Amino acid sequence: MPRRNEEHMEARRQQILDAAIRCFSRSGVQAASMRDIATEAGLSLGAIYTHYPAKQDLIDAAFARGHARIEALRGALGAADDPGETFSSMVPMFFRTVDDPAARDQLRASIGLLAETLRSEEVRAQYRDQTRAMRSVLSL
Repeated sequence: MPRRNEEHMEARRQQILDAAIRCFSRSGVQAASMRDIATEAGLSLGAIYTHYPAKQDLIDAAFARGHARIEALRGALGAADDPGETFSSMVPMFFRTVDDPAARDQLRASIGLLAETLRSEEVRAQYRDQTRAMRSVLSL
């Protein structure tokens, strides 16, 4: 029984994070409230706070998801033996991203997080780390 509960909790966290990213994408990080995120997720405000006690926790989770995508990209590109192969594998990944609404929301939310770096040193540091990770992927 505990495993199912853990799976349910993780699915709920992902549902909330998906909603937060859509709100960040649509309204910007600063303007998106926890109530907006709860409404978007179809959950109560209490359910949101159970999984993410503060908006910063959602921002952290959004960065973690971005890092996971960068690592997946690194793995896919790292398998290529030459720059031509690397570039050839990047093109389909780019078009899959363009065609995926969730990936587009993640990209728009990332732009909103960039604006948030002007207000928050913590977000600035996270964005800097993510930018370094992406640069290392692109230099493969």
